[in-house]
Amino acid sequence: MGSALSCCADAAEEEKRIVTERVKEMKEEATDQVHKVQTEALGRVKDMEAATVDRVHDAEETAVKRVREAEDDATDHVRKVRDDASDELRDVQEDAEDGLQDLHSDAGSGIERFAPDDALELLEAAEDATSFVDDGSDNERSRSGSLTRGRAPHTTSMRAKSTIKSGRKK
Repeated sequence: MGSALSCCADAAEEEKRIVTERVKEMKEEATDQVHKVQTEALGRVKDMEAATVDRVHDAEETAVKRVREAEDDATDHVRKVRDDASDELRDVQEDAEDGLQDLHSDAGSGIERFAPDDALELLEAAEDATSFVDDGSDNERSRSGSLTRGRAPHTTSMRAKSTIKSGRKK
């Protein structure tokens, strides 16, 4: 019986050793599985972080591009408005200059057609108009010459006044 008992004890010891070894293997497999899952999870997190960083960079680049386009559009619009205003001002000044030239021409050469008092009033109106336009078109006149045909406005007025005054003396 001793040998059967010792055989059972040896079998129990062998069974214990096998179970212990199997538990040890299962622990190692579980540890390996945990490490594998952790590594995969960490890889996914890194991929998600990289994708998020890429999206943020793309969004920043898109925002910067849109701001630049908006700035360019605004600059173009300001330039267009400025050019349109400059063209409009130039047209108004040219119309005013043409009107003044006509007025001075009528006053200077057509004095005989009017009574001296009427001609003097016409000249004074022309001078008032000239001074009004002069206030707003000094820069334009410096580029295009005087407002009258080859003469300064005051010269035309002075000649016309002198003609009118000589006509009054008669």
